[in-house]
Amino acid sequence: MIEQRGHTPVYLNITSPTVNDVVDARHLRLEADATYVFDKGYCDYGWWQQIDEAGATFVTRFKRNAAIQVVAQNPCDGKVILSDEWVEFRHRSNRAGHKNGYHGLRLRRISVYREGKSPLILATNDMDSSAKDIAELYRKRWQIELFFKWLKQNLKLKRFLGKSQNAVSLQIYAAIISYLLLWLY
Repeated sequence: MIEQRGHTPVYLNITSPTVNDVVDARHLRLEADATYVFDKGYCDYGWWQQIDEAGATFVTRFKRNAAIQVVAQNPCDGKVILSDEWVEFRHRSNRAGHKNGYHGLRLRRISVYREGKSPLILATNDMDSSAKDIAELYRKRWQIELFFKWLKQNLKLKRFLGKSQNAVSLQIYAAIISYLLLWLY
C-alpha cells in the first residue's frame, strides 16, 4: 500500500503467489477517514463493507457482471463523466452462495470516458465528492504500478539471487529499503 501524498510505501506483505491479494487486504487495519483505492482484483463485497464500517471510503471498479440496479442518477457533464448513479445490489448472495454484505446499501457507479477504449466503470461508497475527483483518485492509483516498475528497473528485481522463499523475501525487502533511502535522500 502506498500513501498517495508522499508516494511512500506504508504496508508490504510478501505472500505465496497462490494467495489472492484481497485475502491479505482483509487483514489490514483500516483507518477512519482514509480513502482506499484499488483495482477490481480486490472485488470482495464483504471487505468493501468492512471499509465502510470503519468510516473510510473506497474507489474501485465494478466487475462486468455485477448485478446492480440504478436507484438514482446525478447530473454529469456527459464528456468526461458519462454517468453518475446511485446503485444497489440486486441479490443477497452471489451464485456460489457467499453473502453480499453490501446488499441493501447504496454505492455510486461512475462511468468515465476513455479515448479509444470502453468507459471505465468505477464503484465507490463516497457519496459526497464530485465524480471528477473520484475518477482522478482512481487515475492516481496507477502510481503503485509505476512504483513496482521503478523497483524492477532500478533495483534489479527482475532476477532473484536465491530461490528459497527467504532469499526472495530478503531481496524484495532490501529493494524497498533502498527505495526508501533514495527517496529520503
